Amino acid sequence: MRLSRRSEYGLRALVDLILHEGGGPIPLATLAERKRLPAKFLEQIRATLKHAGLVRTTLGAHGGYAIAADPGTVSIGPLTKAISRRPWATR
Repeated sequence: MRLSRRSEYGLRALVDLILHEGGGPIPLATLAERKRLPAKFLEQIRATLKHAGLVRTTLGAHGGYAIAADPGTVSIGPLTKAISRRPWATR
């Protein structure tokens, strides 16, 4: 199966959030650095993941992103559909 770059980056970010679950919110810059992803692109993908209910955000100095869904229920199919759909984009 071939994934788009957007789906691949979203999957890599989500896997990192699952692996570090329970350690508190992860800042976007840390996530981008750990997974070697472009921060600007990851920010766009994060918005999609948040809209799909997979990621939650915490504001403030110690804020960041964390997995919102139960890690045992997350699968690649719905993830790639959510990322490729982008419901706010006009066609």
